[in-house]
Amino acid sequence: SGENMTIGTSEHRHDLAAFLEKELKSKWVAPLVERGIPYRCLVVEQDSPALGLVKAADKEGADLIVVGTRGSSRLGGRMLGSTSYSLAHHAHCPVTVVPPAAESDPTA
Repeated sequence: SGENMTIGTSEHRHDLAAFLEKELKSKWVAPLVERGIPYRCLVVEQDSPALGLVKAADKEGADLIVVGTRGSSRLGGRMLGSTSYSLAHHAHCPVTVVPPAAESDPTA
């Protein structure tokens, strides 16, 4: 949407979280709603994205974590980024990593 927000005060963080939740629901969650698939949409604030996602998944009792990857990292010959790799090894539930081609069409 091209809106600029400065992250600093708790009001700005709240505004950003609300903006992100709206964007997630309108672009990525709509296909789940249309198909009657239950979901939880959370905005996680943490220095480490992987740690934040693992903590949120544990707190929510998640059955599955679905995360996208840009596939831009080839560290050690692997195609997963550092966040996806860390999630796959530290989460207490299955992790599905969606490649960039699949991310471009949420209805695929």
